[in-house]
Amino acid sequence: MGRKPKTTGPRARDPGSFKSVLVRINSEGWRALKMLAVENDTTLNALAVEAFNDLLKKHGKRQSVDNPLLEAHRAKTRLHAALRSKQVSSTQVQRARLNVAAASVAAERNRGQRVV
Repeated sequence: MGRKPKTTGPRARDPGSFKSVLVRINSEGWRALKMLAVENDTTLNALAVEAFNDLLKKHGKRQSVDNPLLEAHRAKTRLHAALRSKQVSSTQVQRARLNVAAASVAAERNRGQRVV
């Protein structure tokens, strides 16, 4: 007899569907990763998600690790690029700010369930 599919519990978009990972590394490795994150204008969480997906790929598994904070970061990056270019209308800036706010709210819901 096969198992019934799970119909209750967290779904992919629910904050509870993300799990946390605690990683202990030495100070030198921590500084190197922080510098890499700054140089690439990203977060340690995004670097960890990328590393986990690379590990899955290396072992022939499907890359299935998602970054719950990525959309908020992308929205902020788009807003900053638009503001730097100064070739956008006030309506476009207002729409971008609303997108950042919405993405930030979604990320805040997930913040308690950080990957790293």
